[in-house]
Amino acid sequence: RKGKKENEELYRNQSRTHTTDALHHGMSVEEIQQMLGHVSIATTMIYADVSEKSTKMNHRKCII
Repeated sequence: RKGKKENEELYRNQSRTHTTDALHHGMSVEEIQQMLGHVSIATTMIYADVSEKSTKMNHRKCII
């Protein structure tokens, strides 16, 4: 049986993965913030792994 600390770390890792996947599939940070119940968008961004490559690709989509 896992301890409380291990469960908290597992939850954070899963949240990061789900948040990053949602961003990569087009969900806005604001939508994710609301879904996770965060008051501050800064908290949501902790869970988001936004790569430079994905940022460039999304920028290109917006300008084309």
